[in-house]
Amino acid sequence: RISSTVTFITSEQATNLRSVTTDISTRDSMTKEGDVNDTKSDAEDPGDGQLAKESLFYPHVFITDDKFTWLPAKLTKPVGIEDNTATVELDIPGDWSKSTVDGETVDRNEIREVNLKDYPDYELPKQNIDRSGKLLAEEDMSDLPNLHEASVLYNLKDRHYRNLPYTRVGDITVAMNPFHWIDAIEKEREMKEKMEAGKGDLQDSFFNKPVDTFAPHVYETSAYAYHDLMTTEQNQSILVSGESGAGKTETVKIVLRHIATIENSISTAACPTEDTGDLEQPEIVSKILKVEPIFEAFGNAVTRHNNNSSRFGKFTSIYLDKKETKRCGFESVYAVTGSSFVTYLLEKTRVVSHGPGERSFHIFYHLLNAPEEFKASVWDGLKDTTQESFSYLGSTEINQIDDRSESQLWEAIQTSLAVIGVEGEKMISLMRALCIVLQLGNLTFSPDPQDAEGSVISSQDELLKLSHLMGIDPSVIENAITKRKVKAGFDWIETKVTAADSKDSCDALAKKIYAQLFAMLKENINESTAPADIDANINSSDHKYGCISMLDLFGFESFKVNRFEQLCINYANERIQHRYVVDNFLSVKDEYEREGIETFDVSDIENSAVLKLLEGRMGVFSILNDECIRPKGNAESFVYKLKTIYKDSYHLVVKNLDRPWEFSIKHFAATVKYDARNFVARNNDQLPKDVLECVCKCTNDIIHSRFETIASERAKQPTGIRRKMGAASATVCTKFRNKIIELMEFLLTSKIRYIRCIKPNENSSPHTTDHLVTMRQLGSAGLVKAVNIAREIYPNSLSHDKVWVRFRCLTRLNIDENLEVKEKVSILLNEQFKDQVSSSGCHNSFYRVGATKVFFKPGQLELIESRRATRKQKAATIINNRAKAYRKKKDFQTLKRGAILVQALARRNKEQTELKKKKDFILAIQCAIRLARARRTLQKKKEDRAATIIQNSQRSRIARKEYTRYKNAADMLLRAMKRKLNRDKFDAALAVVVERARMDERRKKLLSKLANIEKDDILKECEVLIQYLGDELFDERGHVYEVRAKLRKEQEKNAQLRAKNENLGANTGAQKIEKTQLVTQNKNLTRRLSSLNQSKNTLNASLRDLRLAESTRASEQRKSFALMQNEMSTRIDQLNADFDQSFQVQDGEVTRLKRKLELAEKKHKDSEASLKLEHQGIIDQYEEDLSNMLSALEECKSNHESEYSSMKESLMRQIEESEAALCAQQMKNTKNVPKTIDDVDPSVKCRYCGASSDNWKRNPNDQSMKMKVDSKNNDPRSSKVKLEEHRTDSQSSVGSENSVGGKRRSALYRRSSR
Repeated sequence: RISSTVTFITSEQATNLRSVTTDISTRDSMTKEGDVNDTKSDAEDPGDGQLAKESLFYPHVFITDDKFTWLPAKLTKPVGIEDNTATVELDIPGDWSKSTVDGETVDRNEIREVNLKDYPDYELPKQNIDRSGKLLAEEDMSDLPNLHEASVLYNLKDRHYRNLPYTRVGDITVAMNPFHWIDAIEKEREMKEKMEAGKGDLQDSFFNKPVDTFAPHVYETSAYAYHDLMTTEQNQSILVSGESGAGKTETVKIVLRHIATIENSISTAACPTEDTGDLEQPEIVSKILKVEPIFEAFGNAVTRHNNNSSRFGKFTSIYLDKKETKRCGFESVYAVTGSSFVTYLLEKTRVVSHGPGERSFHIFYHLLNAPEEFKASVWDGLKDTTQESFSYLGSTEINQIDDRSESQLWEAIQTSLAVIGVEGEKMISLMRALCIVLQLGNLTFSPDPQDAEGSVISSQDELLKLSHLMGIDPSVIENAITKRKVKAGFDWIETKVTAADSKDSCDALAKKIYAQLFAMLKENINESTAPADIDANINSSDHKYGCISMLDLFGFESFKVNRFEQLCINYANERIQHRYVVDNFLSVKDEYEREGIETFDVSDIENSAVLKLLEGRMGVFSILNDECIRPKGNAESFVYKLKTIYKDSYHLVVKNLDRPWEFSIKHFAATVKYDARNFVARNNDQLPKDVLECVCKCTNDIIHSRFETIASERAKQPTGIRRKMGAASATVCTKFRNKIIELMEFLLTSKIRYIRCIKPNENSSPHTTDHLVTMRQLGSAGLVKAVNIAREIYPNSLSHDKVWVRFRCLTRLNIDENLEVKEKVSILLNEQFKDQVSSSGCHNSFYRVGATKVFFKPGQLELIESRRATRKQKAATIINNRAKAYRKKKDFQTLKRGAILVQALARRNKEQTELKKKKDFILAIQCAIRLARARRTLQKKKEDRAATIIQNSQRSRIARKEYTRYKNAADMLLRAMKRKLNRDKFDAALAVVVERARMDERRKKLLSKLANIEKDDILKECEVLIQYLGDELFDERGHVYEVRAKLRKEQEKNAQLRAKNENLGANTGAQKIEKTQLVTQNKNLTRRLSSLNQSKNTLNASLRDLRLAESTRASEQRKSFALMQNEMSTRIDQLNADFDQSFQVQDGEVTRLKRKLELAEKKHKDSEASLKLEHQGIIDQYEEDLSNMLSALEECKSNHESEYSSMKESLMRQIEESEAALCAQQMKNTKNVPKTIDDVDPSVKCRYCGASSDNWKRNPNDQSMKMKVDSKNNDPRSSKVKLEEHRTDSQSSVGSENSVGGKRRSALYRRSSR
């Protein structure tokens, strides 16, 4: 982006911002003083001064040459301002003969006289020389110090010689065809460097680093296109242009392979295979790469420029589908899902004719070198044939393409055709169609012996072969080619045509068939590779896929004879040039004009007028279409109309020496002369109706279906008045123009990148450059003009608000917030760039402030962005340090509280251990006492038990019989009761298990809640205690269930015993004793159950207390965290406030000191001025008195010698008066100055000698005081005035002064004189 003005602060704003301007002016003055000092130091150093003088003379220049365009040379002497010629000596490099075509013909030390009128501004172009004296070779030609045609040429030449084929020109990549595959080691290194994206390290490759960190490569273009598609989701287009042989096809293949595999290369699934080390490719990617040989076989041919030259234009679109996956720092990547191809302007004339040393399309030669078995299966007449067997092919010595034989290429094309489904019978039909094309070329025509105006096919054998191939009767073919049906009124009349016209019809049919075969293959390729929901034959952006497109089109062409094809090719290049200018310059220019910034001139490369001449309403194409519709239209009429309509056009060059069918157009690259003799015929490009009807009868499936479609479309064409419109829309130029316009509309929706291919020489020899060939292509591509304009562009821009918001943190100036954003931004940027000085000598060339935006030169926005990042990093470091300090302090406090808690727990454990020991000792004493009592009770019970047993044994004998009788009944009852008891036990055990599971679940919930709280030692102990109490609780509950079961059992037994008591009287006593024991046991169990209930209640209460304590602690922790957070935010705000306050205080102190300094300087200047005025007054008075004295003395001496004594007294009196006046002026607080000695107060004494005025009055001729005046130059400032000491022999009051006082007074007088 470009501008030459900068918005500065106005005078009113400067008044409001006095502190800001003072700071800036002070720094500027310091900078100027530093510059002056540097200049003085340079002047004082003789070595630097000599270098400065030598730098004014720059001897390394370029001069023009008819053979080499530009030659390096040296000036033998400096060129004067008024000189029109210069003497130079050729300065040919040492590698000239190796790097230049015909370089041996140059005399290395030749002296030439150069006319400066032939150069712009009477100045020779300067070379770009480094310190060692070698020519500079930059990777980006925008960085060349001296940029012109010669520097661009030699920069490309040097890189080409060093096997560096790629060079940048801003955003354009220039590719020089190396004419050989670069050394494998260098290629591997380059691939490794450029394909870092393929190793999964996408962020370290082209995507997140500046462009100038990598060597130029076409991978840069494809990688940035893929990156922009991912980040902006905008379609991308890459335009590859250049002459035939410049390497466009190989460049497109390289870019296509890179784009097709870039997603797979960054995917984690991509891994090198064991055999080749290549990346595994998805099926669609492999298919896209395999169809390329089909286009090469059917669309490429051998020309005098290139052995594999594309003879058609191709627009390739790669469709990519978005995948939501995070890879290499991106939210999503794009995977290849398909492709489509659109072709332009196939060179059909190459089917029927080609120049010497050239060939027709490759596919014919591949077919003739196929295996004989396959040739025989296609057509019997194809067996044992060679290229000499067919007139269209002729003979040629070329039998290899890119070091591959025709047989190898045939196998490759078979594989590629099988990929798109052309195999089997379809393959045979395709090859037979090619044989039909070749056989049409073997037909020869001669005049009809019966009618001289007619013709016949003289080669009947070839006609029979063609008839066999097409499946049509020979007479039908002959009549269709040699005769015409013309409609006369309502009748059709059959007429004969000449042999030449018949040959033209035959050639037109061959070209039409081949064009239809090419179109059919293109459609099959699109159907095979395009996504299912896209019409691949139409350029459209109305789909869900991302798209990266590549245009491989002929470059600008200008030959000795330029025909209709060159006009179409150059029209397409004009369209592309216009798109390039609009995208890169006109849109920028319009934006600069809206922003109020001075713009650059694009008139040299803007070509709207040429496009209007070509495609306007009455342009070249429109006039040509009218001539094609008009009966008997011809080239002379077309050229006459064109020159008549555009006779005043600047871009249509009319010369008197041109022939009637010649005209010239001034294109953006060069002026091209066209030969229009075949324009009308080639623009029509329609088969005669008879020939079309004949071809529709062909038995070949491909030819029949394609020409039936053509016939049906022709039948639908309008008739009558609308016939002309339909005929005009069917012409070649109209179709091609519509295709180009459709292409341009598609490109409008995408971001365009450019690759310019250059052919360094015509001989296809590596490392050498032909200057004339290269310069012709540079002029055609407009690279030099593009570079000159690109250097003036400001590529980065931001709005005023964004600049102010993002970069206001960088300024230390106190900028008034009430100013407009634009003014604040201007002040801010002036401060940021004040230390930088460009080549123009001012810092404001690094940016421009527009009406709504700020525009930056390349690298300047990144510079202040880096400053902003550094500033933020420093602030973040301070905040991070404070946060770390706070966190460390918090951790210390936590550790401190933990240590206190551990100490408390340790003391508690110690006390608990001692308490447990005491309890154990007391329990042991109690157990001993209880044991003694229990022993005594046991002894008594044993005695009672023995007596009871004796009684029972006696009673048992009596009751045994009774017992035996009831035993069986009791056993039966017992079995029944056991079954019931077992069921009750099972129910009780089941209830225990269920209760245990329920408690486990509740315990787990409690533990999960406790797990969310930060655990410490107390929580861990509580958890262990809860675990233990829970287990104990479950155990006691199990015991309770068992006791309850036993109680139920005993109750049932009691009931049984009561029943038995009624029947068994003998066992009453024993049952009573047992009953008593059971009752006692029941009481004990009851008491134990009550104690267990109490413990349960106690545990529940402790659990509630624990929950309450934990909730209380959690709330306290949350409160403390909130307080800590508030405190932290408060401290951060306080730090920011202190930071801002310190800046304000510093700025205020600086302002106060500056004001104080200004006041001191002003006061000093005032005092200095007053002192100067006072000193000047004294000097003037002395001067006047002295001049009066000298004039009077001279007058008296010359005229009145007799009166010398009286004049001397008068002179002494005047001297005394002047001394008195001087003494009076120096007296303090003296306002009235005496005019004469008599007026002096007698009490006043001289401050120098101490003599009183009364003494002067009494002794006016006192010789003790003498005035010595040195008047060499009659200047009072140089006079030496001195008061001598009083003579020691004098007895007067003056002579009584001591010598010390006299010396002191003399010193005072001398100091006052100074």
